[in-house]
Amino acid sequence: MNRSAFEGFSHSTLARAGGRPAGDRAASSAASAEPYYGIPYLKRPTWKWQIAAYFFFGGISGASFALASLADHFSASPDAAALRRAGFETSLAALLPCPGLLIWDLGRPARFPYMLRVWKPGSPMNLGSWILTGFGAVSALGAAHAAGQAGVLGPLAPLARRLPMHAIGAAGLPLALGMTGYTGVLLAGTSVPAWSQSPWMGGVFVASSFAAASDVLRLHLTVRDQAAPPGMRALDRISHAAKAAETGLLVAHCARSGRAGRALWTGRRGWQLAAGLGLSWAAAALAPAPKSLAARDAGVRSRLKRRTLQAGLLGLAGAFLTRWAIVHAGQQAADDTAAARAAAQPSKSAPGWRQQPPR
Repeated sequence: MNRSAFEGFSHSTLARAGGRPAGDRAASSAASAEPYYGIPYLKRPTWKWQIAAYFFFGGISGASFALASLADHFSASPDAAALRRAGFETSLAALLPCPGLLIWDLGRPARFPYMLRVWKPGSPMNLGSWILTGFGAVSALGAAHAAGQAGVLGPLAPLARRLPMHAIGAAGLPLALGMTGYTGVLLAGTSVPAWSQSPWMGGVFVASSFAAASDVLRLHLTVRDQAAPPGMRALDRISHAAKAAETGLLVAHCARSGRAGRALWTGRRGWQLAAGLGLSWAAAALAPAPKSLAARDAGVRSRLKRRTLQAGLLGLAGAFLTRWAIVHAGQQAADDTAAARAAAQPSKSAPGWRQQPPR
């Protein structure tokens, strides 16, 4: 092999191995943001709108069940009963599209039961399949109890009213919390730079789920004319706290991700994420003060009801847009070779990257 052929072979071999020849550092640095022969550094996630919708509805379902189970702890007895019924009904209604969306994304219905053949707590996807299955059962029992309290189950209403909801709520609460956050942990467990560079993505999803569920329950109570000030005050506090936590955790996630997570705050996805957070806070500003809902004037109550409905819809739009932006930012980040390289840099916190002691 002559010298020129050997140098061409060595350069090609080093390029394929991710290395660089000693004399080409400047050229390698300039081309570090370019994919190898047009092939992205990471494989792009194949999730589409079905997964974003699944994350949205699943989070609302889990948070609504949790709020219904804990209604006695933050609301007076009459309001707690209305809040509990609204929470259990909302939980099942939001959960119903979830299996269909998940199976639609998987492509074949048989793939979902295949996940239940094994138990792997270390796998967010496998654990999430078990959480969804178990939570579906307790959510159905909660909705049946609520329907029995309303007397809409006919001869089955007395049986539904005798369900031990304290025990069912206690058993379902961990599953409900899992529904709100396991999807964020699932994203963080991938190699996508925009998702995996901080431990806060699961917390972002939990906070977003409770913020959206609070908005849905306010809508539910308002439509049914059960928007009593004490119960709405509790939902108002929960909504504000959840939105503040969601915003703070997103800022912390982006700050921790650095260059690797720029898809979350630049371009179209960055605008969508900012718009989602803006709509959520606009909903909080638009919602009337809970004590004003007890106004005596019928016209005033009607205007306040319209404002509550508008605020709830704005909050839901913001929560969905936030989930949409986070999921689709992952696809953009996977195409960003520079971001993928930044995410793969050595780190003292990453296993296998410990600095060797000097000799």
